[in-house]
Amino acid sequence: SARRIEAYFEAKGIPAKSANMKQAMFPKAATVFPNLNGTADGCAVKAGSQCIILLPGPPSELRPMFEAVKKYLAEDFLDIKTYVRNIKAFGAGESEIAEKISDDADIRKRMRFVCLAHDMLTVKAITEDIGVYEMYKDYSEPLSKIPDHRILAVNRGEKEGILKVSVDNVKVFEKSS
Repeated sequence: SARRIEAYFEAKGIPAKSANMKQAMFPKAATVFPNLNGTADGCAVKAGSQCIILLPGPPSELRPMFEAVKKYLAEDFLDIKTYVRNIKAFGAGESEIAEKISDDADIRKRMRFVCLAHDMLTVKAITEDIGVYEMYKDYSEPLSKIPDHRILAVNRGEKEGILKVSVDNVKVFEKSS
């Protein structure tokens, strides 16, 4: 809540920034997961058979909240797929970074480009008899190149328990020698 965020910063003797106060804003239909270790609460928003979970980044805040998230998911979702995107940053707090990203259309465009251009779909067979999924036995392809029919096929193979599918980030920045 906004009052809890204000109290958090008052206790530290510093004013809350507007970016921090935005952390108290959630969609009306959201289920909020209170953060007892920081300012950013988490939330879940359902849309039909799908659910988006948003949690704060610091592990000391995220881990205690995740127990509530697991209980929430267990109530309504049996076949859960999890997609995680980790972005490492330093020199600024996550709320300051989020504000810069949300305020700058060019940064948002570049981030979408980096994710699409540098992520790979990786597929591995997890059973011996893979039948029609033979071509996906040990397969990878850039996300930017995958046709829709291939996504449907690997999703079906994963659902049938024949394939293990993951999205992996290829190194964007290489150390020069």
